[in-house]
Amino acid sequence: MQPLTAYPAQLHNLLTPADATQLISVANEGLSGERAAQGVLRLTPSLLAGQPEVLMLFEGFNDMLDWHGEHCEAEISGHEVPDDRRASLKERYRKARDDVRRSIAGQAWLLDPRVTDEIDALWRELHKRRNSMFEELDEGYGAIANSQQKIIAIAKQDLAR
Repeated sequence: MQPLTAYPAQLHNLLTPADATQLISVANEGLSGERAAQGVLRLTPSLLAGQPEVLMLFEGFNDMLDWHGEHCEAEISGHEVPDDRRASLKERYRKARDDVRRSIAGQAWLLDPRVTDEIDALWRELHKRRNSMFEELDEGYGAIANSQQKIIAIAKQDLAR
């Protein structure tokens, strides 16, 4: 059972009309800390099993946080992330992103333009040059968290309409 403060429970409450003439069901298929490469393997079987009318998918945030987290820890401790580990993190993120893209390529996605704009803004923010690695990590981590909150807020606004 999920806590009442968890996003799926909040989403269910937002979707359920006061008069309850329509049966609303929210399935939480998310796994905390899951990486996109693992999530994409579960995506198709999950969709086939549940056959949802609507899918809200958040993939890739944990992969980005891995990169930022390891680099931030190295910066704080005064160490460098070894080149082979840096390359591995970068390749894992790139592969995860590509796997998600391939998995959803045949699907129809109706994204609020504000979500697309936010994703584009996050991408630009993550690719800005910074004065130091610490600044890059700190601001990158903040940008990811901020974008995630904005996308959730957009979804809530859309559902309240």
